[in-house]
Amino acid sequence: MNVKSSFKDVIHRNTLEAYFTEESDERLKYLKDFGEWLCRWKSLNLQHGFLTLDTFNALYQNTIVTIDLIKYSLSELKMSYVLPGKLQTDNLEGTFSRYRQLLVESKSNSGLNSARYGPITFSVGNLAEAGQSAKKICLMNQMK
Repeated sequence: MNVKSSFKDVIHRNTLEAYFTEESDERLKYLKDFGEWLCRWKSLNLQHGFLTLDTFNALYQNTIVTIDLIKYSLSELKMSYVLPGKLQTDNLEGTFSRYRQLLVESKSNSGLNSARYGPITFSVGNLAEAGQSAKKICLMNQMK
């Protein structure tokens, strides 16, 4: 699933790391079967030994959407191959994480009082602060 280059399978000598070129690829069937297995596991209604509902939903939806996106890209968009590792959101999540770090700065008396950590102050950034944060993030990304 985490194929991000068109030659990873050659370097690692592992056909499971090849990019997708056909809708009939056995790996897509495996993913479909995995999604069905997840549903059967959930239907057992176990008290212990199962995923949280959020984790189950994320895993199931990600699996099914990835299958559909690969098939759509190959059949409708006529792409010659698909690199599913490029479909992840890590870069986007990293950007929002940096936004949160830059925007959460104490500027008022708003906050919480924690018995364990003491006073926790916070502020909600305004639009001008968000723009400045975006500029800082762009500069940080360019310096990497």
